[in-house]
Amino acid sequence: MLTSEAQTWDFADWPTRVVKLPWNRGPRDANAVAKELRDIVRLEKIDLVHAHATFAGVASRLKRLDVPVIYQPHGWGHLSTRRKSVKRAVQAIERRLDRRTHTLLTLSEHEAAEAPNARQAERVRPIVDLTGFEPMVEKERLETRLEHGWGKAERIHICVGELSHRKNQLALATAWKKHADTKDRLVFIGDGSLRDPIENLCSDRIQLLGWRNEISRLMGAADSLVVPSLGEGFSLVILEALATGLPVFSTSIGGTEIIASDDGRGCTTPEEVVRAAIASGLPHGTPETRHARALRHQTAASLETVADEFIEIYAKAVGRERDIVDLRDTTDENEASTPLS
Repeated sequence: MLTSEAQTWDFADWPTRVVKLPWNRGPRDANAVAKELRDIVRLEKIDLVHAHATFAGVASRLKRLDVPVIYQPHGWGHLSTRRKSVKRAVQAIERRLDRRTHTLLTLSEHEAAEAPNARQAERVRPIVDLTGFEPMVEKERLETRLEHGWGKAERIHICVGELSHRKNQLALATAWKKHADTKDRLVFIGDGSLRDPIENLCSDRIQLLGWRNEISRLMGAADSLVVPSLGEGFSLVILEALATGLPVFSTSIGGTEIIASDDGRGCTTPEEVVRAAIASGLPHGTPETRHARALRHQTAASLETVADEFIEIYAKAVGRERDIVDLRDTTDENEASTPLS
């Protein structure tokens, strides 16, 4: 498996050999990783490559590997930029590299609709470790709220993730300042390029905590999760929030199909997310309703169930004739393409 996240993982207890390929997101590193990956595949007689996320997808398809490449973008790169020229370039790269994709995995209808060349995708559920994401007992919940200056009667709506164009928190903060009531507080958990403009909007109704390790604890103390993203393959934070028992109010992105119909799903703008969150009675849910919501989603997203689905996909890909890969790719092996940044 090739994934950018592997740089920060602890592999000490893994039963298999691990090769770390550190990189930065740029053309030079993409080519270097592609060459090293090709050597590893040949030397170790690898049968399959699973590339997770867009940069890994580029690096694993720049060079012909002669084994099936399973590509899981987990959010298309062109959705991360606001510049139309960059967006078109990224989409062109995906179209060009698509011929070296044996199986495309998407996490939602939203993500599948953005696939290059109208390619058919296989829908999978995300593998997420929800350990620790569960409803809090009321005493701990109130103590946590007190630590952060959150009033007992105040409704706390949290937004978790990198502060970026794609996550769209600046638009959410602007809409919150305009529409939210004094009893509703918006709390951002995260950091990123939009920190300064969001900080300028902070007030008694908008709070920025920055990055925090205790996400599950903060979710347990909050009253709802709000998600204003422009696009996601599958918003994992939605799963974490539901496993904690929080209602979720979100724009129409990947992952929202698992939100109950009476929550705020299907919003088209951050303004609609704000209105849905502050008008809903769900954030006033009792401990019993939080536990019921949490149990329902923890069962559906169990690691064992989802892992079995991936094993079946791997077996199916490896069992197919290698000729399928060869027939689809007749290009020069040394061909290079500008990777995603």
